[in-house]
Amino acid sequence: MKENYIYPAIFSKGEEGETEIRFVDFPDILTYSETDDIDDVVRTAQDILALTIMDYEAEKRELPKPSSDIKGAAYIHIWMPYFILICITGKRYSSRRAGTMNLKM
Repeated sequence: MKENYIYPAIFSKGEEGETEIRFVDFPDILTYSETDDIDDVVRTAQDILALTIMDYEAEKRELPKPSSDIKGAAYIHIWMPYFILICITGKRYSSRRAGTMNLKM
């Protein structure tokens, strides 16, 4: 498993005001964020992308090659060691303060 992945995602407004998140290269994946706060939307996109990659790896399926130059896409970057740590500990870390890692439960 590589450590870094970047895949394009498309964000759009759902019927009830939620933000839908679709990955261009994983057409079967659809998730949403209940807020339109960009930090929450990106965090949700990162979570589902990391889980999808872990599923592909566990099933020994080949990951699709990331698309490029997708108009209107946000390119979602994930660093897998961080997401594996979340899965193991159930805790999310934030580096919003320079030089520290804050534990969020």
